[in-house]
Amino acid sequence: MSPQDPLRLEVVRDLAVMDDTSSQEAYDRIARIAQEMFDMPVVLITFMDGQRQWFKSHLGTNRRENTPDQSFCRVPIATKKTTVVENALGDDRFCGLQDVTGGPSLRFYAGAPLMTHDGFAVGTLCLFDVKPRTLTPYQVRMLEDLAALVMIQVKSDRAIGRVDPLTRLPNRIQFLLSLQDMIRADPSSTCWIVLVDVIDNRNAHDVIGALGIDFYNEQVRHAATILKRHLPDNTVYHIGGAYLAFMLDAAKGDPETLIKQLDADLREPLVTSRGTPSALNPCFGLRSAGLMEMSSPDVLRTVLSAAREARLSERLYATYDSDSDDAQKRMYSLLSDLPEALRSQKQLYLVYQPRIDVASRQCIAAEALLRWNHPHWGPVSPAEFFPLVEKTGLIHEVTDWVMRNVMRQIAAWQAAGIDLSVSFNISSKNLFEDDLVSRLAEVLNATGVDPSRLEIEVVEDMNLDNSHVASERLKEIRELGVGVAIDDFGSGYSNLAYLLSLPATSLKIDRSLVAQALTDPNAAVTVPTVIKLGHDLGYHMVAEGVERPETFEQLKAWGCDEVQGYLFGRPMEPVAFESWLATSHQPSLAPA
Repeated sequence: MSPQDPLRLEVVRDLAVMDDTSSQEAYDRIARIAQEMFDMPVVLITFMDGQRQWFKSHLGTNRRENTPDQSFCRVPIATKKTTVVENALGDDRFCGLQDVTGGPSLRFYAGAPLMTHDGFAVGTLCLFDVKPRTLTPYQVRMLEDLAALVMIQVKSDRAIGRVDPLTRLPNRIQFLLSLQDMIRADPSSTCWIVLVDVIDNRNAHDVIGALGIDFYNEQVRHAATILKRHLPDNTVYHIGGAYLAFMLDAAKGDPETLIKQLDADLREPLVTSRGTPSALNPCFGLRSAGLMEMSSPDVLRTVLSAAREARLSERLYATYDSDSDDAQKRMYSLLSDLPEALRSQKQLYLVYQPRIDVASRQCIAAEALLRWNHPHWGPVSPAEFFPLVEKTGLIHEVTDWVMRNVMRQIAAWQAAGIDLSVSFNISSKNLFEDDLVSRLAEVLNATGVDPSRLEIEVVEDMNLDNSHVASERLKEIRELGVGVAIDDFGSGYSNLAYLLSLPATSLKIDRSLVAQALTDPNAAVTVPTVIKLGHDLGYHMVAEGVERPETFEQLKAWGCDEVQGYLFGRPMEPVAFESWLATSHQPSLAPA
């Protein structure tokens, strides 16, 4: 069978043995045994496809590959038998090879074919010397046994899943092994790691839902083909999903030019096998560092983080930044610590900010705000951890924690004769929980709180726009007797549909608008207009972020019902809030 036989080439391709960036330690170990056993200066473990012979292990030479037509190994691969050449100058098959006639003037060669279980020769374990040599029959058997060990290692590599079945590219495991091999070979060297995010994951579910998983997979395979075409001397890895990666020698310069070329080709229209036109939307994450700095499996997370940054900022690529990565690791650390905080009695707590009736200047309500005193990080702002919490199932637990503790506080204040309403925020995600209203009713019943003393605040959100589910859920909350406020109105996504469709009782004007009410002409028009429109629609109007007396007076002139801000009081823990209430702004502070 010829080394160019299509079936043999298909087997070589399926084994994915031609795509390693350097010798792997397991193969080097076998080669070292052969070198000691036969006292040979050069020992190679090679694999051969139709274009090149790849030296997977190369003891005694810096060369990494050869062409099949100039290779001794084409003979044992074709014959599937061990070939021993005692003196190549006297052998017509080899005397014309460059390695014989020029440098390094090889004379001795012995090559045992690497055989698959179904009879294909995919490479060789071979020995070289610059002087004529002989091998005994026993030594030939030992060489063949070592060749069998090589194939056991190849099968082991396949068995533990180092090749992705979709793209036939080395996978994440092989990427990390290759990186370790590079570190062993030259710990002082540096390289670029480039991760390609082929498909915008924000749209991936829609693509799969509309066109099927095969369409998605075809796009990934197409991207892999383009990368391999641009990187014939580098290994391309499929590290999962729509993520491909490769490594570049940092000594060859910045990869920006290559990235722009890849981007241009990846964005070329593709007509899939189904005839569906498509175009990829790639972005790239980069990291350049010494190999020892990238020895951890964490390196893939860092380039993935950079690619995510590029995607979110709509840039072609982003380079790993340790500061932003530290911030992201902190955020995920906080998220992993939150379940314990929910169980603890000492970490999470509520503070209460006064809400002031404009006409009487009396405190008539308070907004409950969540705080976290982390045992390691100290005080953590909700602005830091809450956006991530909203994307996880923890939003359910956090909302329940706040709900229970707010109503316990209302009950305690009612028992003490403090007649205050209390509001707290829930996420728009909570409104899509089927049991939200039943949980709320259960806590109301358990604490004996008058529902009219409670108000739920919902931040305006695109997820609620025209949402029948959200509207029905808020209607059910209102039927319990609990108030509903639209919070942060005017903070960026303001839709009249909120005012017309959501069954709310209060509208809270965002602090960013209130802060500019006296200085920005647009805000000076918008705020009174919103107040009047809200009143016409039956809303109780609340202004947030009031910090200056003149702002309060202007809001009073515009007819605002209620204000909240540092002018009257900062968020306070219950005891401090009660002391503040006892010395000022007390609408009804009755004895217990």
